Amino acid sequence: MEPLPSSDKRPPFYRDLFLLACVLLVLAKAGSYWLLRAYERPEEPLETGALYRGDDIQYFPLIKALGDFDLRESVTHENAGNGVRSFPFASVLPHALFFRLCGAAGFIIGDFLCALAAFFLFAKMFQLLGARRSLALGLAVLLVCGALQFNSEPLDMKIRFWGWRIPRPFVSEIFFLAALTAMLLLFREDWRKRKILWVGTGLAFAALIQADIHLAFIMLTVLAGQGLFLLGAKKENRCGLLLNFAICGGACLLFSAPFIWQRLGENPDVPRRFGIFAVSRFAPLFEATNILQTLLAVVLPPVMAAFYQANRRKHFPEERPEKAISQGLLLLSALSAISFFALPLFCIATGKCAQPYHFRLRLIMLTSYALLAALAMGLEMLAGNLQRTRLCFPKWARLFAALKALLVVALFFVALKGTYKDADKAVRKSDHMRATRDYPEWDSLRHYRRDFAALAAELEKDDYYGVKVAATFDHQFMSWWLTFRDREMFLAEPFLSVVPDAEVESRLIEFCKMLGMTTEQFREFIQRRYVLNFWLSLNKYQASSAHAFSSLDEYTPEIRGKIAASSVYENWLLALPLSEEKRLLEKFAATPPGITRKLDLIVLTKDRSVAGLEPLPNDFAPVYENETFKVWRRKFTAIQIGCR
Repeated sequence: MEPLPSSDKRPPFYRDLFLLACVLLVLAKAGSYWLLRAYERPEEPLETGALYRGDDIQYFPLIKALGDFDLRESVTHENAGNGVRSFPFASVLPHALFFRLCGAAGFIIGDFLCALAAFFLFAKMFQLLGARRSLALGLAVLLVCGALQFNSEPLDMKIRFWGWRIPRPFVSEIFFLAALTAMLLLFREDWRKRKILWVGTGLAFAALIQADIHLAFIMLTVLAGQGLFLLGAKKENRCGLLLNFAICGGACLLFSAPFIWQRLGENPDVPRRFGIFAVSRFAPLFEATNILQTLLAVVLPPVMAAFYQANRRKHFPEERPEKAISQGLLLLSALSAISFFALPLFCIATGKCAQPYHFRLRLIMLTSYALLAALAMGLEMLAGNLQRTRLCFPKWARLFAALKALLVVALFFVALKGTYKDADKAVRKSDHMRATRDYPEWDSLRHYRRDFAALAAELEKDDYYGVKVAATFDHQFMSWWLTFRDREMFLAEPFLSVVPDAEVESRLIEFCKMLGMTTEQFREFIQRRYVLNFWLSLNKYQASSAHAFSSLDEYTPEIRGKIAASSVYENWLLALPLSEEKRLLEKFAATPPGITRKLDLIVLTKDRSVAGLEPLPNDFAPVYENETFKVWRRKFTAIQIGCR
């Protein structure tokens, strides 16, 4: 929004140069990792590079499955085509579509299109909140390039915006921006009369529900409040407004049909693996966090809205200030307030909870946007005052032009610096994608990326034609095998597979037996965090002050101490209860050694968790080895070959 008439007489082409430069910056950000990787690692396969572009690599097989329109089990060979996948599809849809069309290169196309979508939605959002076009474009560029993150531990301030992690927030937050933009447009009387806006609002919320249920709950709560506000407004056609909200709700319900189908058809064990647990509506979970940040986010937007109204009346008394802009700022203030209490409200509304820490992350995100919108309004008023000063003192035109050019140069420098820094960090990463203190086994593999590329090249050989099912404890190899080789796994990864818990456990036990584990080795093995998380339970065995799988007397004194000291938001504290350990050990002891399912290949990393373990030489023969990996292939008898 330009609050003052412009004296710029240049052709439209020149006035759009800034927009063109911003778009080029966004494209540079989207392509920076891929270009730098091609330059720094020309020998690396694109598929390996795609894995290192991501973050939580377990989503890649979901992208592959959705691209194949395979919405059922596709992890384990014996259960292929059964059940219904539980994870919603919306947030992986863009990359799934282009992966289907272009293979690994589809991730590049998806990155470019999602980055552009986020950029234009950011720019539109800031314009609806009162920022002039140039300011809105500049802020949008900084957000897309990740240049506005901030962290202050002493003040408990964490300013976090849209990021490049697939699929959340890289895709899911685009749906949030679409829903927020629609809500801002609903404050404008001319837009409220358009049925297309109400259908689009329903579609945006349906996508958000299937991409980020925690954020969708907050947004729907505020949308309900916005509806009551509009119904209470004077001179409003209430019947027409109710009809439009019904259209919005119907569109949302219609486009949410896949989500409803998943909930009705999913295995009952899967929600528990995803961390869903029951809570009392009369004793909902709540823990105050980021109090100062929330207070500022609730107070500053209304204050800036009041200043905006006063500023407009002072300088343009003949004009009526746009109420929609002030209402938009109040909307962000309401989102911040509701997000602070979203966790207890969700517990009261549903009687359940799922990974409460997501509510804290959404609080940080929403309050960050509210604070940035307040800052944008302050910058807009400052820019307006400077523009009026320039018009009053024409001799200062060159000074203002130089200042504007300096700001543009600073904007581009900050954006490009953040772009290169992020890309360089991802390209130079040489270890495991999950090499953190939480997973010391993988953190010890210092040359993982190099050796992984060599392993991938080995498995491309014709010698491995017909190899279909692999067994491994390496989560990154699993993701690559399922996504880029269209193969299957022996172990049922609990996030991706739809099989019941009993089969997840049985497959893990059979593989451990196959590797010659003793009972004591198995006891130690299932206590490891990476095993609990990726191969046994996912989030089922969480143990925090919010929820624990078993009563406290089922845990060791050390674990009880950790539970007592934990926050309700520390939902990835995992601990195996003593009774569950005993049950699994008994199941291990009762399982005979031998191969009862299809298995062609075993891939192990050389970390201490599997040191000394090998499959029985009667069944498997070593076929490949490097510094990080060792591979065995199944020996086949004539009868077995015939059965294949």
